[in-house]
Amino acid sequence: MKIRFRKMIVLLLIPLMLINWSGAPANAASGSEQKVSPESVSVVHPNTVWAVEMPTLGAYLSHVAQDVENYWIKVINDRNGIFPPPDAEFYFPMRGESMGLVLCDPYTSTDDMTAIFCPYLSRVIVPQVLATMYWEGTYKRNNDPSQPYPAGDFSAAILVAHEFSHAVETYFRNDITLLRTKELLADCLTGVWTKSMAQRNQLEGNDLYEAMRTLHDVGDYSKLPTVHRGTPSQRYAAFTTGYTQGTMAGCTSYANGYAGN
Repeated sequence: MKIRFRKMIVLLLIPLMLINWSGAPANAASGSEQKVSPESVSVVHPNTVWAVEMPTLGAYLSHVAQDVENYWIKVINDRNGIFPPPDAEFYFPMRGESMGLVLCDPYTSTDDMTAIFCPYLSRVIVPQVLATMYWEGTYKRNNDPSQPYPAGDFSAAILVAHEFSHAVETYFRNDITLLRTKELLADCLTGVWTKSMAQRNQLEGNDLYEAMRTLHDVGDYSKLPTVHRGTPSQRYAAFTTGYTQGTMAGCTSYANGYAGN
């Protein structure tokens, strides 16, 4: 099965059973609300923009990607009208599908645990195994106690938005080499997109808490500049800056290397 939104491609070559999903209809949450979950994703999101059938996690990720890309295309077009807007192919490989495939470039390996933006081919790759772990709150890059909030579907949305934000970074400057700067800038831009979701009344009550949980989970304390992506507090602060400012310009300090405390 292949799901395509504009130039977004989902690789679904391996049966869903390999990632242990039941495919059964989801139970209703509190009240009459229904929400997509990793265990069962054949439901309807309660909000207007998301009110479409999403029979697989790949379809949900594609729907998020479409919203993210459409948002940034409009922002870039409105901002300058000169440079072409960001454009990327999205791949959401299932378990094992990215192994041994040249989805990025000949020098960059891909696997089930690595989400990446590949400027060489202008591709965003988000493995469904990793997206599921984000959703369930089982992916952590530090030993800090988890935030007292559960992860959820918006955690997976944050992952997609973050990776596409790397395509937007070049509109600030194309000479950023420090990994931490790239990651914090992408976090900030993810916050900007999230603010747009709030302005369009598309956030659920727990979404910002899910973002808080996720951004703290993916922070790290590595001393290696080739590994370090920002501490938990730095990553959440960058996201919060983008959300508060709500504009690309509000992330300029991160493009210039600001990291915060």
